[in-house]
Amino acid sequence: MTNKKTELLRLGLFLLITFSLTWIPYFICLKQLGYEKWLNSSFAVIITLTMLAPALGNILTRLITKEGLWSDKLCFNFKGNFKYYATALLLPILFGVISVMIVNITYGNWSFERLAGRTPFEVIANLMTSFTAPVLYYSFPCFGEEYGWRGYMNDKLKSLTGTVGAVIIGGIIWGLWHAPLVANGFNFGKVNPFLSISLMCVNCIIINAICMYLTEKTGSVYPAVLLHTMLDLHPQSDLQKFFAGSLSKDIENQITDFQIALVLMVIIPALFGVVYFILLMRNRKNVETQATSTV
Repeated sequence: MTNKKTELLRLGLFLLITFSLTWIPYFICLKQLGYEKWLNSSFAVIITLTMLAPALGNILTRLITKEGLWSDKLCFNFKGNFKYYATALLLPILFGVISVMIVNITYGNWSFERLAGRTPFEVIANLMTSFTAPVLYYSFPCFGEEYGWRGYMNDKLKSLTGTVGAVIIGGIIWGLWHAPLVANGFNFGKVNPFLSISLMCVNCIIINAICMYLTEKTGSVYPAVLLHTMLDLHPQSDLQKFFAGSLSKDIENQITDFQIALVLMVIIPALFGVVYFILLMRNRKNVETQATSTV
């Protein structure tokens, strides 16, 4: 049986590799190009490529520590788990629907003209054409993150700190991993860097709880990959345009990037995150009860 010291060393090595492969190219680009020029150049692809860093951290750590490369979480485990894959696909869209409705109502738009003017078939067709190809494209880099965070880091943290610690500490680590970009305006816009990083950590704790639940229930990282992909495609932004098309220019100009991100990435996900955290804790208790009953 692996002891906690060994698990801690493995976790530390994984984080060192993952953060180095991400932050070093980030800081080079920020220093040489600056944030705005970097994101508007061909070097912006580095952001996508660094999403593979957690998977590489997982693989390299396993090789260095001779832990073994194979992980059961690489299996799809479709049988009996369709509802979890469906949840991963639909939950981000639900985030968007609720968010844009709140934005509309907050700014006095109760008519939803664009929605009323389209049939359900047109709505479904719009979503399918908007996201089918991008989902296939972005799923690979999102796998890079999930295979590292949910496929390795969370397991180590769970053995060291328990489920609660894995959710909270894992979410903070994941949020800090984004820090160089977030501090410069990514996600939350040009606001206080410490506030942006803190909110990103909150967002990552919330999404970590949901992804961890999906991973534990299916024994696979792929539902989390699907959820992560849908979130990273920002379906909420397209849905916002879809639902909020009748807003006046004056009202649109009042909505800042920070306000939108706060609703989409923190407030609405938090409501669902609490539910999934409770489900995660219940699942842990059920597993512990079953283990006790078999002894």
